[in-house]
Amino acid sequence: MSPEDCRLTAVDNVYLLRHTKRLPFEKRNVYDEMRYQRDAYPIDPDVALKFVENIETFVNAVYCNPDAALVRGSFV
Repeated sequence: MSPEDCRLTAVDNVYLLRHTKRLPFEKRNVYDEMRYQRDAYPIDPDVALKFVENIETFVNAVYCNPDAALVRGSFV
């Protein structure tokens, strides 16, 4: 699987929660390989916190009404 061309999407940022490459196709269904990957490369709490802080910043932005977004079910 080749990566998507990011110039064609509206992606502003990508968070790498685990500091590792994706498992090869032939190993993705091998439980021991998946378990090793999960245990050897845990989710980085600093990156997860940065992600949450970015969402909080967006939700609390002046142009955004969080209550209206909750009613709509989206921010857009």
